[in-house]
Amino acid sequence: MTKMKFIKKKIKFKTNKQFEINDLTSKAEEIVLNSGIKSGILTVFSLHTSATLAVNEKESCFFKDFEEFASRIVPKEKYYRHNDLNVRTENLVCSPETEECLNGDSHIQHMFIGYPSVTLIIEEGKIILGQWQRIFFIELDQKRDREVLFHIMGE
Repeated sequence: MTKMKFIKKKIKFKTNKQFEINDLTSKAEEIVLNSGIKSGILTVFSLHTSATLAVNEKESCFFKDFEEFASRIVPKEKYYRHNDLNVRTENLVCSPETEECLNGDSHIQHMFIGYPSVTLIIEEGKIILGQWQRIFFIELDQKRDREVLFHIMGE
């Protein structure tokens, strides 16, 4: 009888701009390979509420379409109470002198289109993905330091 294993790995990286799409597939494959787990589940989890994860096709025209769609649905220029520091009283880590946390649009986009995690199947030591599928971290805010947690369980 094989014993169930649990592996956790956190990666840190910087994004450069809003709607930057980072392909995490190779990193996920490396982590799964190094885990030695042959059969199980991989969960990829974003530790942020103004970024999202997705499994989709890697194609630049689609990425541009996605950016334009998200900007139309939740435009940056609209009024958001989250950005009004005369109204907002919770989770304040900014001041009127900085725009770092004036990101109401990013949080709404995350709630509307985002996922904090994706779960994938591991078989024969490999992540099961469709022919065109890749794992993406999508920056919905501005340039930031980011963290993603990979959690594998299996045998």
